Amino acid sequence: MGGRVGVLGGGHRAWMLAIAAEELGVPFWAGTDEAQAAVKQVASARVVAAMDTLLAQVGACLFENEWVDITPLQAWVDRVTFLPSLATLGAMVDKYHQRQTMQALGLPIPAFRAVNTGAELAQAGRDLGYPLVLKARRYGYDGKGTAIVPDATAAQNAWQEMGTPPAIAEAYVPYQAELALIAARNAAGEFRFYPLAHTQQQDQVCRRIVLPSPYGDPAPAQAIATTLLNHWQFVGVCGLEFFWEANGRLSLNEVAPRVHNSGHGTIEACVTSQFAQAIRIAAGLPLGDTALRVPAAVTVNLLGWETGTAHYQAQREAIAALPGTTLHWYGKPEARPGRKLGHATVVAETVAQAQALGDRIESCWYPPNS
Repeated sequence: MGGRVGVLGGGHRAWMLAIAAEELGVPFWAGTDEAQAAVKQVASARVVAAMDTLLAQVGACLFENEWVDITPLQAWVDRVTFLPSLATLGAMVDKYHQRQTMQALGLPIPAFRAVNTGAELAQAGRDLGYPLVLKARRYGYDGKGTAIVPDATAAQNAWQEMGTPPAIAEAYVPYQAELALIAARNAAGEFRFYPLAHTQQQDQVCRRIVLPSPYGDPAPAQAIATTLLNHWQFVGVCGLEFFWEANGRLSLNEVAPRVHNSGHGTIEACVTSQFAQAIRIAAGLPLGDTALRVPAAVTVNLLGWETGTAHYQAQREAIAALPGTTLHWYGKPEARPGRKLGHATVVAETVAQAQALGDRIESCWYPPNS
């Protein structure tokens, strides 16, 4: 590792990685063929369309998302350090394989079953009860490829609507709150953990992230992350999502092998952002301090509520004018319901004050009654 760092992808996560690389003085390349890629907003980033062109220029390469074809990357493993490694990425992208690994390690997870046929789905419902959580094994995010179903008929309908992909069925966890932990692990096996975050969901899409979380104890979450990431020999920055149950128990929900939406607020809230941490690991620099540098922060995801090509200039200006608020606009060419178009992070002296400012951000962004 060291020298030039690249990322496969050019969206908003690549954009924030490029900003972090620029601030650290690390040469940064991105691979994308999107004409309006967000990463192109960073003047110092070198953007190329061809994967081979990107990989020929860098010593280490990150992934903007995990939905990549690993096969053509295998030819580069002797020349480029992938973070995470291709073997690790391959083990993490399939939710059923994730669950099998977690179960073998004795980690707290919901009961689950593989679903490849309608009969297996029906049996899973009988075994696990309803409501039941149905997830596609691959390509699911922001609520896509996931359904919470109340009965057997709804389960079959939801699976058909997904296109009957290989899936897993999970027992529904009656949680009190959803939490998230950003973990960083370098090639020497050293860890840094960010403060535990409280994520607030709507329609299975994250709408708000609160730092630090008023719920849960970070120690069990960090212990789970340590066990799992050491097993996978994971190198990079990883997002782990948890359910916090009424009895105080944490159960592991999902893992993302990359910088994660729940960590976007670390840009303003922490000494070292998750994006700077990922660049530091890729460049072979020492791990950065993950401590909070403000008492509290709330990140509000600016989700689309309509389909169109508006730039929302008035809303953006109103949000940027709020006290203690930083707006990050991704420059996506089209809005769609539920699509993340940007985010705003507010810092304050207390979580309650930050939440109140989060309410003001949402009132600026969303139409009435949305």
